[in-house]
Amino acid sequence: MPIKFAVRLHSFKGEELAARDKCGTSDPFVKINFDNFFKERTEVIPKELNPVWQYADNFVYETQYGLEALKKKLLILKCKRQRRQFQRRLHWHGRKSIYGRLPLEAWSA
Repeated sequence: MPIKFAVRLHSFKGEELAARDKCGTSDPFVKINFDNFFKERTEVIPKELNPVWQYADNFVYETQYGLEALKKKLLILKCKRQRRQFQRRLHWHGRKSIYGRLPLEAWSA
């Protein structure tokens, strides 16, 4: 019988991001990828090098392999900056991968 897991993501913070604009700031956002199952993006915080995203989202992940399988899933957070129309490349601020370090609570339907 499949087991359902409630996954909650909230509040991300960037510290001392690289200044990517001419005025010495940046317009960062975070791309979220939970094992290619859940993909999302935060809002852009304009002109900020120490952003805090008050992000909150929940989703249900279902697997037949149980809690041990969920611990092997990968959460990738990529901090990028918003492109301007005339720029060709997207500048990265950094990437954080979290592998099997999530507080987990199992529940079944």
